[in-house]
Amino acid sequence: MSSHPSTPRERSWRTAAAVLAVVLLLVVAAGLWAHWRPLSDDDAARLAARATAESVRAQLHPGSSASSAQAGSAKPSDSTAPADDSPRPDTALLADGSLLPDAVLDRQLDELGPPATPSQTRRMAERGEHAPAVESLSDAAGRLAEAADDVHDGDLAASLSAVAASWWAADASSSTGGSETSEATDGGATTGEGAAGGASDGEGAAGEAAGSGSPSASATPAGPEGCEPEQLAAETAVDRAQFVAEAAQARISTGDAARADVDATVARLHHALEDGRAAGLLGCDPGPVAARYDLPEGFTTDPAGATGAAERKASEAVVRAVATSTAGQRSWWLDVLQDTAHGAQRLDPQKPVAALPGRG
Repeated sequence: MSSHPSTPRERSWRTAAAVLAVVLLLVVAAGLWAHWRPLSDDDAARLAARATAESVRAQLHPGSSASSAQAGSAKPSDSTAPADDSPRPDTALLADGSLLPDAVLDRQLDELGPPATPSQTRRMAERGEHAPAVESLSDAAGRLAEAADDVHDGDLAASLSAVAASWWAADASSSTGGSETSEATDGGATTGEGAAGGASDGEGAAGEAAGSGSPSASATPAGPEGCEPEQLAAETAVDRAQFVAEAAQARISTGDAARADVDATVARLHHALEDGRAAGLLGCDPGPVAARYDLPEGFTTDPAGATGAAERKASEAVVRAVATSTAGQRSWWLDVLQDTAHGAQRLDPQKPVAALPGRG
């Protein structure tokens, strides 16, 4: 036994060394976990959505290289971004040639979370995920809608849906309106008279319209389940938008410039509410639809604009409904969201495109 017991100072140094060793081991373990841990499907979907948003900024907006770098992502090597003096894939909305204000894109990137870490970038590459080349806002919105239908995190699904709705609205605001919007309007006009008078086209036409409107639809699409308050409120908002659109249709003369868009809105919302995927909510108590609604303020002077405002409120309600839906059960909501986002902006174009409709 030593005749010289350790002094208090020696004991304190030993204790400090032991604590530092434990801390070092924890730091090393955390680093190894961050380096080797698998990337979840939801994380991959979020990072892919953020990469799509960064591609929208880099490829569809002029002079955006610096902004994209500040957002934390390098421009992909296979970028299809046009030169400053070359034609753009979309018609510009703003004076500087942008489709969306920088502030809107900044908010959307913030909503989609931080950029990928080096480890996450490596994992994404292993999964075959790369920064996409974006042809149009509609194309980019479709990718986010597909991801929103599959992710398990409802809050993430709502964020993806909100950004998609914003891009669909901006796409509809362009002077050309996009080929997808034109095709949908033509299809709506074909069935508009039947929609105004009743469901004369039958379930087959409704099913075809539901299956072709959104990239998230599948051969056997699933609709919402349960009677969640947010989902009931969303279906009520959609039904109310249809009621306002039908009232506007009766007030606007056939030769009016807005009549074609109102007719298309009536047809689309009619098909959406007649879709079999919506049937699960109609059996809830109390039911989400009513025989009539009060017309919104300003309807008398601007029935088309009032219809657009009603569709915009429906879009916001649908985004909130997505958050309470389960993965694989959101396809009907996303179909409706695309229709209402497009219709709202075409009928009420003076309203600025929201960055995150339904997300505050």
